[in-house]
Amino acid sequence: MKEITLPKPTAADYLAEEIQARGWGVAGFAARSGIALELLKDILSGASSINLQTARRLAVATGTTIWTWLRVGDEDFAFA
Repeated sequence: MKEITLPKPTAADYLAEEIQARGWGVAGFAARSGIALELLKDILSGASSINLQTARRLAVATGTTIWTWLRVGDEDFAFA
């Protein structure tokens, strides 16, 4: 049987899931997190990565940790 390899989750995947779970929409999430809408869209499209300041804002907005956002995409990262 052929083994199927799934792509590892990205920051965009995890962020999109968090936004959807809360039902806020991208603009609403930007307003709640204090992250510029354009930057948020860039992260969701994969054009920008998450730096320490953005990770802090994401953590506060979602009730997670800065470490969670900085580790998205690591081999051992798993969606909670």
